[in-house]
Amino acid sequence: MRPSTAKVISFITPSVALCAVLGLTTIALSVVGAGHIRVGPQRGSADLYTAVAHLERGSVYAPVRDALASRAPIWPAVTGLAFAASLFVAIRARVRAWRIAKARAAAQRISNVVCERERSERNLRGVIEGLPDAVLIQKRGVIQYVNPAALALFGHPRAEDLIGKRSIDLVHPDEREEVLRLRGESPRLPPRIGTRRFVNRDGSTLWTEHTVTNVEFDGEPAIALVIRDVTARHRAEQALHRTEKSFRTLIEHIPLGILVLRDEKVIYANTAWLRMCRVALPHDILGRDARDIPIEEERPMVEARLAGLGRGESQPAAEMRLRAEDGSTVRVESRSMRIEFDGTPCIAVVARDVGPEREMQKRLMLSDRMVSIGTLAAGVAHEINNPLAYILANLDFSLEMLRGPRASPDASSRADINDALEQAREGAGRVRAIVRDLKMFSRRDEETIGPVDLERVLESSINMAFNDIRHRGRLVKQFDAAPRVLANEARLGQIFLNLLVNAAQAIPDGDAESNRIFVQTSTDEMGRAVVSVKDTGEGMTPETQRRIFDPFFTTKPLGVGTGLGLAICQSIVQSLGGEIEVESVPGKGSTFRVFLPAAPSDACAPRGAVDAPMKAGRGRVLLVDDEPMIGRAMEGGVFTEQAAAFVSDIPNLRLEKPIDSNKLRAVVNERIAGRRSN
Repeated sequence: MRPSTAKVISFITPSVALCAVLGLTTIALSVVGAGHIRVGPQRGSADLYTAVAHLERGSVYAPVRDALASRAPIWPAVTGLAFAASLFVAIRARVRAWRIAKARAAAQRISNVVCERERSERNLRGVIEGLPDAVLIQKRGVIQYVNPAALALFGHPRAEDLIGKRSIDLVHPDEREEVLRLRGESPRLPPRIGTRRFVNRDGSTLWTEHTVTNVEFDGEPAIALVIRDVTARHRAEQALHRTEKSFRTLIEHIPLGILVLRDEKVIYANTAWLRMCRVALPHDILGRDARDIPIEEERPMVEARLAGLGRGESQPAAEMRLRAEDGSTVRVESRSMRIEFDGTPCIAVVARDVGPEREMQKRLMLSDRMVSIGTLAAGVAHEINNPLAYILANLDFSLEMLRGPRASPDASSRADINDALEQAREGAGRVRAIVRDLKMFSRRDEETIGPVDLERVLESSINMAFNDIRHRGRLVKQFDAAPRVLANEARLGQIFLNLLVNAAQAIPDGDAESNRIFVQTSTDEMGRAVVSVKDTGEGMTPETQRRIFDPFFTTKPLGVGTGLGLAICQSIVQSLGGEIEVESVPGKGSTFRVFLPAAPSDACAPRGAVDAPMKAGRGRVLLVDDEPMIGRAMEGGVFTEQAAAFVSDIPNLRLEKPIDSNKLRAVVNERIAGRRSN
């Protein structure tokens, strides 16, 4: 049974009961009053009969009319009629009430739906009104709705400024033709996401990303546009593109060589790198392994730096030598770093050709050494002149004794001659030591690096500066145990000579007995060799201490010094992996300390003698000297007793003086022939 039928029955059932009661009541009345009611018109009832007689046929009251007309009893008909009428009225009332209730329920449901829809529309409108993106709804190309973000985007204060206007007027002129073409193809555009240029109220261009959606607005098809302003991003991208282009141009024209590695393979090299390494075309180096770029000796350092970068460790600047395409060597100072190149992690190497700079530094250092020697020239000349004076005097005395009237001197005279010659020999040794020190300071073999004994270099430096030192103060030496360092003797001597001369010049003249210059060697807790030079001079202010290592800065009088000495000292020390520091108190003197890393143990170990195989060929002994007297001394004369004892204890072939050149040639040929036969 359907719910509607059940409801109808529920309405009818009470009516049926009521009608039954009324019907029974009517029947009872008819039984009781049947004998009293006569058929036919009674007094007072003529109007009733008249009214009934005029009833239409087919009316529901027709049975009553017929009964009255035939003068039959009417109560049964009246009773049935009353019952039917009552039943009809009750059913009709109930149906009407049911229909009213149903209509009210439907109306309530419709009202609820309408309220819910209105609430949803209010919520949706609130969301749209609060969106940061512009929302614009149009029908047939005419704007119907804009949210506040759209007003702000297009620069209008009120919605009425846009509603009712053509949406095509907001599109950039260069893109209107395309928009009109899309509209002409179909009134409903397919949903899509794209980019579009619009025009602001002030005429400026707006770069946007927009979404097109088909919607209904006021019951009609419409198009909704959600527009996001990306003008700032577009300008940033354009600026970034211009910057990248500028940087690319800059990198191509910068004088620094730039190399980019991916997976340790070359993927980019700028023009400066190609020119620096004598590479003709870029593809000649692209794809090359990074380990093949430096010379063989530098490869371990390159591998260590690449491994460190792979672990995310920063790498300091380092000097290395690269192998150029023409086979030459290029000395560069390089720095490596991790970068992103074309969207992938890579390693960038920035290198600067320091070959000319290092050559200039060598010349500058040599020039500074020559300046130092020139400054000490008077003292050096004095140190040479003193022994020469008594050398010549003793030689004159010896010659006089040998050539004089007593050509065969007695024992006492021979003792005097022997003493004179010994003193001359000692003086010549002093001169030779000074000349050796001068040669060490002035030689140009800057690249010769090896284990160096600090004490020996310090002694040479002291000998060079001793004449200046002794007139300013007393020298105090304390040479404690210190390791050998891996360096160049000339460079180290330049450092110590500068420090000694500066210490002497920091002490005023006139009080040499009360002033001191201390020279000390030691080893610090890190195992480094430490050389300290301390004076009791005037000292320096903090401001001077901050500038003493600046090139061309000097506190000396005009014409004394160049201002490069300490700057060069610091450069040499740093190139050796060390450091130099200073402590000074005005009025109490200064202390300079040089810290140098110890030479590796294998570098300090003496190398064993290795017999190199002799190549077959001619042998030749050549004695060359620019002093004829030295040549004569080597050819003629006799062996001393010490020399004879020495050569008698060794298995080498020997020729005794005076040397005969023919005999020497025969011996050489004999040795060559013997080596060939073996």
